[in-house]
Amino acid sequence: MKRDFSSSETQSRYTADLVPIRVSAFIAVYVAAGPALAQVGTLVTWGGYTPGDPGPAPFGQFHRISVSEAHAMCLRSDGVAVGWAAHFPSCIQVPPGEIFIDVAAGYCHNVGLRSDGTIRCWGDNSSGQCNSPPGTFAKIAAGYHASAAIKTDGTIATWGGIEAPPPGVYTDVWMGNGWVVARRPDGTLASWGYHAALAGPPPAGSFKTVAMGLSCWAICMRPDGTLVHWGCPGFNIEQVPVGQFIQVSAGVVGLALRSDGAVVQWGDSEFTPPPPGLFAAVGSGGLFLAGIRLCYANCDQSGAAPTLNANDFQCFVNKFAAGDSYANCDGSTAGPQLTANDFQCFLNRFVVGCS
Repeated sequence: MKRDFSSSETQSRYTADLVPIRVSAFIAVYVAAGPALAQVGTLVTWGGYTPGDPGPAPFGQFHRISVSEAHAMCLRSDGVAVGWAAHFPSCIQVPPGEIFIDVAAGYCHNVGLRSDGTIRCWGDNSSGQCNSPPGTFAKIAAGYHASAAIKTDGTIATWGGIEAPPPGVYTDVWMGNGWVVARRPDGTLASWGYHAALAGPPPAGSFKTVAMGLSCWAICMRPDGTLVHWGCPGFNIEQVPVGQFIQVSAGVVGLALRSDGAVVQWGDSEFTPPPPGLFAAVGSGGLFLAGIRLCYANCDQSGAAPTLNANDFQCFVNKFAAGDSYANCDGSTAGPQLTANDFQCFLNRFVVGCS
């Protein structure tokens, strides 16, 4: 049965802010100036309900993605923000000439972090969620009708329709529908907001990252890469997969990324599975799912143009000589796995490019 995401009740229940990741093919290392640059790849979208089909993803090479209920924002390798939407096209009208190092998508607004630590918001401002405060910041998050950011001194600023945070110093922050989760320096979690009460106390222990769901649930990642569900049940999203992962996102479904780029999807069975390929990042929303699929031929993962060049051939030769599994381009399982066929396979993929 398809769901109507147009009603106010449904929008309240299923609003997403899936900004848990500042996405990377590895758990991002953050510094005061902002998050580390991720691997680059092309955008793909899948799994959406028919009313929420956002159409083809924008073309280009991207290194960050943030998926909300019905729109997504992503960053090209040159720092330009690009958005696309299932509904509400006004939510993605990016300010011209802006360059960002991070971006977070809320329900119908967006928060961008510049390289100098200042913030620019755009989109709906009905609750003041785009009235960004002055100062310099290291992390950003966008909620249903609110925004948050961690200052360079570790304190949190919130604006829009959300209450102020508990005092203290924090290292990361995430927002969902009416609640906020922040990580302390020891890895423990604090939460506040009306859905925080429904979710209950945070799980005990230390965590690397948190993926906020569409209601009063979240998926937390421990330092060893294992996952734990927190909060309300819904859509079987609480049945987290077993294993170790490097990224997690939670919407109507859960998406988790392994270190080899493989995606695991679980939850609502009405969503189609991810397309084939290896990914640098994934994002789960309310109406569609999206990811940054790695360009195989971009062996050195360069982001500057031209993306594919002679360095990629040398990179492939080095990986082949080292016996790296990346060099098994043809995916053969019989020994020897690395053969001349892998060179021809790499050449073929290089010719096709990153489209």
